[in-house]
Amino acid sequence: MLDLSFLEERRKALGMPVSALARRSGVARPTVDRILHRGPTDAATTVVTAIAASLGLSEDLIPLSEPGTFVAQQAEKKAKYLVGMVQGTMSLEAQGLPQRELDRMIEETKNELIRQPKRLLWG
Repeated sequence: MLDLSFLEERRKALGMPVSALARRSGVARPTVDRILHRGPTDAATTVVTAIAASLGLSEDLIPLSEPGTFVAQQAEKKAKYLVGMVQGTMSLEAQGLPQRELDRMIEETKNELIRQPKRLLWG
């Protein structure tokens, strides 16, 4: 049996709701709950690996970055997605923005995502 209690610590450090972890990992919520909250487990390696990857851990369950860095990376990824949606709509209307303006919008959106409650970032 493997003790995976550090996964719950990592999830909390990231401010990621269990529901978001389940969605991001593709693992059913009851299974994620069981792995995070019920102590040592004999869960399948593929399930643990999917959860670990969603928490920014390697296949060896080693953090790929500090929680703050991982949050910033995810905020930038989401900001690019959100700004890209706006840019796509504006381009359809022939009002596309210059790259410098897009970069500024991405940075502002990223910073706003970091300042807000983390559950909004992961949703």
